[in-house]
Amino acid sequence: MRQVQNRTIIRAGVALLLLLLPQGALANGGGTYRVYSCDAAPDRSTAGWVAHNVDSMDADRLCPWQGDVKRGLIARNKAEDGRVGQGATANLTFTAPAGTELWGMDYAWDGYRKTENWTIGLAADGQWLTGCRANDGQGECNVGRNGTEARHVGLAGHATVRIEATCGDKDGCATNNSGDVAQAGLRARAAFAWTVIELRDNFDPGVSEVAGGLLSSGWIRGPQDARFTSNDNTGISTTRMLVDGIVRFETTRPCTYTRPIPCSTEPAGAAYGINTGELSDGHHQVELQAVDAAGNMGHETRTINVDNNAPVASFDARDRGNPSQVTVSASDTASGVAGGQIEMRPLGGSTWRQIPTSVESTRLMGTLPTEDLEEGTYEFRASIADHAGNSTLVDRMYDGTKAEFVVPGSTRMTAALAGKHGREVQSKRVRYGRSARASGTLRTLSGAAVPTAPVTVMARRRSSGADWEVEGHVMTDGDGRFSYQLPVGPSRDLRFDYAGSEHHLGSSATVGVSVPATTSLKPSRRRVDGGKSVVFSGRVRGGPVPAAGKLVDLQAYYRGRWRTFALPRTDTRGRWKRRYKFGATSSLVRYRFRARVPREVGYPYLPGRSKTVRVLVDGRK
Repeated sequence: MRQVQNRTIIRAGVALLLLLLPQGALANGGGTYRVYSCDAAPDRSTAGWVAHNVDSMDADRLCPWQGDVKRGLIARNKAEDGRVGQGATANLTFTAPAGTELWGMDYAWDGYRKTENWTIGLAADGQWLTGCRANDGQGECNVGRNGTEARHVGLAGHATVRIEATCGDKDGCATNNSGDVAQAGLRARAAFAWTVIELRDNFDPGVSEVAGGLLSSGWIRGPQDARFTSNDNTGISTTRMLVDGIVRFETTRPCTYTRPIPCSTEPAGAAYGINTGELSDGHHQVELQAVDAAGNMGHETRTINVDNNAPVASFDARDRGNPSQVTVSASDTASGVAGGQIEMRPLGGSTWRQIPTSVESTRLMGTLPTEDLEEGTYEFRASIADHAGNSTLVDRMYDGTKAEFVVPGSTRMTAALAGKHGREVQSKRVRYGRSARASGTLRTLSGAAVPTAPVTVMARRRSSGADWEVEGHVMTDGDGRFSYQLPVGPSRDLRFDYAGSEHHLGSSATVGVSVPATTSLKPSRRRVDGGKSVVFSGRVRGGPVPAAGKLVDLQAYYRGRWRTFALPRTDTRGRWKRRYKFGATSSLVRYRFRARVPREVGYPYLPGRSKTVRVLVDGRK
């Protein structure tokens, strides 16, 4: 009867312990987990404990314990005739999984030895912890108070813990039945009624293979997803995704804290989708987390850029000073205006026509097709997109009225240069220092003259990096005609620009002149004895001269062809000189000389040359 009462008390104590030690509970600030065994485990599990024994010894995992001296996680001798030698043992060992270490153990145990030549107790990595050691002078001993008292032992830094019953006498130990009924005739035993082993996991989970549209570096909108894979030595218990610190999704994997490795160590793949329309436009933080059995967390954090709202836009009032342009003002509070297209059609028409459109900051700039547009009323619309791909279609002015404008008609400009025999040409070669005359007409698409219209003359030198510059102004006469006397200058293109007016769109026409360079050439003397020198000098006529000067090619006619004998370079005013010694002439010879001005980058003239000069060389002396 008393034995039944004792077992009832023991079961109640274990049940209370289980309430105080919940599965998976953390200690010491996190990074640890607990493994429950025998009567501390709901299923009386003994996973993680490995039994070892020699002949005549026994190591068993017999749970529940129930106060039975032959049950529990028990190491003992077999009550049978005979002896075992020194070191004969039965034991059960718990080993920390790779990447972890033992931290501590709560337990209740029971033990007994009949004689002092036995060792019964606990050890960690071979280091003795508690119990009765062989030949300690204590003789018969009891340990653990019959498995009813909860105890704790620190195990920090250890990898294994063991309960054992081992013969410690050099003459061996008897194993025959002791005759003690209360001890079931056993001579040595040590048993756990229950254990809760705490392990420290020293590694955070790994988070890898992070992908998905939600984590794109650019601007995103609408439904997006994030994917990642995690792994850990003690297994992944939870994966989750947080946005701005708030858990949006969480997945929990089953973990069993009666096993040394509680959770599955197979890589945990996670995929979470979210409609970014639930977020405000702008920047947000996304954090992907993986938590292992010990509560260690691995994570990956990304900044995302969200924009789910299309730009707001309206057509601007027409600029009377720029009749060929239509503009749309647009704004986008997040990703910004990326592009757009303006279209037009005659009022009441059925076909929309795209016009050339560009983006300047927060405005769309549309240019009317000046080449074939009849004067009349047109309606306009524009599509505008932001960098996230949101778009809007607008056909209204800033005041809400429809974008309908009276558009001036196209004009046609012609321009030409006066050529030989009264002909007109688009391009002409003009000698340096000479002028040329251009003329042209400005008419509507139907051929009517555009009178008293201002025309701007733009010029661009034919040299690298040159830009258009204003060269002059003319006005059309009553018949829409104009003429222009070109100033003396370098090779250049000329563009006659009509900017347009309230009733007429602008137009332009281009002509070009090519001007050869030239230089003077003068010898310091016309007659010279052999072995003496002549200084050749001159000035390149044609500016602007490059900052480094202009190259000049000095040539002499010798043995049937022109040969270069010097390459001087001018100063910034175009002046140059070069001394030459006549050392190879042995007779009376009259030489011809010339100076060429070759083509050169940055110099807006065609190749040219000087007049030919002669020098008489007397080499007979």
